[in-house]
Amino acid sequence: MTLVHSRIMDNDATDGAGANANDAVLAASNSIFACNAAVTDGGGVFLEGSSSAAAFVNAILYGDTSATGTSHGSAVYGGSSTTLTMTNAIVFSDSTAYSLYGAGTGSFDYSDVYNDSSSSYTYGGSYSAGTGGISSDPDFVSVSCDGNPNNDDYALGTTSPCIDAGHPSTSYYDVDGSQNDMGAYGGPEGAW
Repeated sequence: MTLVHSRIMDNDATDGAGANANDAVLAASNSIFACNAAVTDGGGVFLEGSSSAAAFVNAILYGDTSATGTSHGSAVYGGSSTTLTMTNAIVFSDSTAYSLYGAGTGSFDYSDVYNDSSSSYTYGGSYSAGTGGISSDPDFVSVSCDGNPNNDDYALGTTSPCIDAGHPSTSYYDVDGSQNDMGAYGGPEGAW
């Protein structure tokens, strides 16, 4: 499945309330997964199976939840033999589960992974920060998980640490020609 300029919001499931990739491949660019709630694992995305992979480029995972306890992955849970990559992404959680938890392979370059509950709950299992990674409040204009996605603005505030903090390669530059802004409105496909 390939998602571009998509919003996956306010869904409930046992595993992977936003997306469940079981022996499947998910690619999401300039997309938002927000306020999805899993009873067990992977509030935003659940990966399982030896051929499962997910790649996020200029995406946002915000306020997704899973079961409490560190090994459930509030934003993403990746089982063994899965592959998860993020470039120029923003993950914002407020949970006592790791934001990103996996037993497989993970690569998180030029991404902001932030857990408002505690910095010790950002990466878990085999996952760890990559090149150019930060862990700061992204300072969105106005977002909440109040059940009304029409009043949310995922644009970066003027003081956001994610502005011009994405991958420095010109192939990732924003539509205005500046260095990539992390999140769904950065990069060459950011004007939507």
